[in-house]
Amino acid sequence: MKVFFLVFLVSHLLNDNTEKQFSGNPIFTNFRTADASPQIWEDGKLWVYTSGDFDHATDYKQMDHYKCYSTDDMVNWTYHGVILSASDLDWGNPNEGFMFAPDAAFKDGTYYLYFPHRPVNGKGWRVGVAVSDTPEGPFIDIGNPIDGPDHIDPTCFIDEDGEAYLYWGFGRPGTPYIAKLKKNMRELAEVPSAVDYGSNDFFEAAFLHIYNGKYYFTYNQYGTSDACYAIGNSPYGPFVNKGTFAKAPEGAQSHPGIINYKNAWYYFYHRGDYTLNGVEGSLYRRSICIDYMHYNSDGTIQMIEYTDVGVSIAK
Repeated sequence: MKVFFLVFLVSHLLNDNTEKQFSGNPIFTNFRTADASPQIWEDGKLWVYTSGDFDHATDYKQMDHYKCYSTDDMVNWTYHGVILSASDLDWGNPNEGFMFAPDAAFKDGTYYLYFPHRPVNGKGWRVGVAVSDTPEGPFIDIGNPIDGPDHIDPTCFIDEDGEAYLYWGFGRPGTPYIAKLKKNMRELAEVPSAVDYGSNDFFEAAFLHIYNGKYYFTYNQYGTSDACYAIGNSPYGPFVNKGTFAKAPEGAQSHPGIINYKNAWYYFYHRGDYTLNGVEGSLYRRSICIDYMHYNSDGTIQMIEYTDVGVSIAK
């Protein structure tokens, strides 16, 4: 009996010691991933939609697909595979990948994936829409891009009143744009307008979230690739610029993905200095990471601290 109890105790201790307690960074190690779009759906899980880099990539045009992952504890992730590829698009350029940062949304029983891609003539950029009945896809392209948006990094923000808005933009420096979406989530309901974010240093990666009733517009800063933010009272702004809250990650540019899950705020980003599959990272070989985000009592965001350990189990 004593021997049995000793074996049970040792086994229990070993299981406790080997159970994963922290996410680690990067959080996905089976593939190169970038441009995280974190979402919480009706199943209570946190889903992340990503663009895809490759181990031996030498530029961005090789990015030709999107993937997704899910978790219910921020540490253990399920990989759901490729959910959309450039080869699935009738209106896209078959000779190029160029599937840059995506975003996802859910409304009236349908999941939407918004993504930038070059059209078949190879000139400029368009924003496409793919739909699915399930969060893991597969997503089916609707057959044509949205009329209006003409650049990268679309972000769909659904306000607390149910109204949906699309942001996009790029430049050196450039202008971020916003337009309300129609109820069908596939067309603009108005002429796009420039976002007044209180500065002139926008590069890419527009993103919006709400904290304590305020709207936070975040973006990648031209010239530094730092993540900056501005605070306003509506999705349109105007926003009061508050400057930098995250330095550019090692080996990559900032691409903020911000979400509250199980009473903690999380900051998703990607880095280019991790070795995966024996291959060194780079600007074109990135890996998604996650760390905590904290606010000061006045609503300003504390500087993000990048870690290798990541975040702990969320319960």
